[in-house]
Amino acid sequence: MQLRALLSGSAIYLVASVLAAGLPFLLLPILTRYLSPAEFGLVGIFQGLYIFFLATCGLSVAGAIVRQSYDVDREGIAVYIFNALLILTATTSIFMVVIWAFGGQLSAWLQIPSEYFYLALVAAAMVFVLNILLGQFQVGEQPVRYGVFQVGHSLLNISLSLVGVVILSAGAMGRVGGIVVAAIAAGLVGLLVLRRIGRLSPRFNSGDVKSALRFGIPLLPHELGTFLLNWLSLFVLNTMLSASHVGIYLLAFQVSMVLGVICDAFNRAYVPWLFSILKTGDADDRASVVRLTYVYFGGLCVVVLLGFALSPWFVSLAFGRSYADAAWMIGWLLLGQALGGAYLMVTNYIVYARRTELLSAITIFANAVNIIVLFTLVPAVGVAGAIIGFVLTRALIFLLTWACSVRLVAMPWLTPRVAQ
Repeated sequence: MQLRALLSGSAIYLVASVLAAGLPFLLLPILTRYLSPAEFGLVGIFQGLYIFFLATCGLSVAGAIVRQSYDVDREGIAVYIFNALLILTATTSIFMVVIWAFGGQLSAWLQIPSEYFYLALVAAAMVFVLNILLGQFQVGEQPVRYGVFQVGHSLLNISLSLVGVVILSAGAMGRVGGIVVAAIAAGLVGLLVLRRIGRLSPRFNSGDVKSALRFGIPLLPHELGTFLLNWLSLFVLNTMLSASHVGIYLLAFQVSMVLGVICDAFNRAYVPWLFSILKTGDADDRASVVRLTYVYFGGLCVVVLLGFALSPWFVSLAFGRSYADAAWMIGWLLLGQALGGAYLMVTNYIVYARRTELLSAITIFANAVNIIVLFTLVPAVGVAGAIIGFVLTRALIFLLTWACSVRLVAMPWLTPRVAQ
């Protein structure tokens, strides 16, 4: 088992992803002093729209590209990516028409400017292109290139946001503008690089379109479920409470997301290595995978405990008094992020077995519970209701996914000892 290769690649992915997430995180102390909780909440609603479009505008075909990359040659994947981009173009155009028709009503309901819908859609489509490129770097085990593009996008994002918020005093729109312009630049560069490295060949192939849709569409409920889990609470808080409540909750959530980014970074390096182990079927290697998974779970528990202990001190040091209420939320949100990290360690078996429809079914069920909790508890107990829904849903998704993976792929979960 090439554990050293895993750790080396994971370290680079980890550093790159932490930097990419850490740079906007370092922006938070500035934003919380230049933006009121209500303005920060408005930025959060925009980010929620952006994440929604990122999950839906390409019909989840980015995962199909990564999976297909293990089965076809270089020219084959170049044609496949082109046809995936055709799907992205078609769905983005449809969303544009929907926004044109119903944007006014949605704007009044969500209490945000109507142009936010268009800006969020354009930003999501461009970042979708960037993610395709990052996926090719991941498949090719090129973590350095992956890190350069990921961190470069984040640096541009934070730089433009600082100009908009601090220098131009544009308020929430200053931050929104930074996100959108950085996304457009990253997407255009992504297209050029894909072409340059031979991963984009403009040739229509109906079989590739059907293949991508067969893989992606069953995942769409799962992607929407992930969006609902992470972002529906912001919209509920905005309509039932206020934008200020959204801003304080969003701050706590973004602090907790640092753990989610670390888990995702490790998973990006872990997936190719895990799939190679599952393909060989070596018993010793599979036992070592299980042992590594349990150590990983233990590390997550330690991080959560530290979060509960240190968050009051951290919030008082880093952010203004207007955001002091975020302190008690961070530990609980970290618990939800830890459950999400544990989920990533077991969901890969379902993807490997090509049973992604199970992920969608699990997510639909768990989010039905989340919606009930949100609309029942938020009016009664405020922000605490949103946090309860987040943690409960993450726990359900993790446990149900693990149960399915046990049935689909044989792993020594109860006897993780390496044979002598």
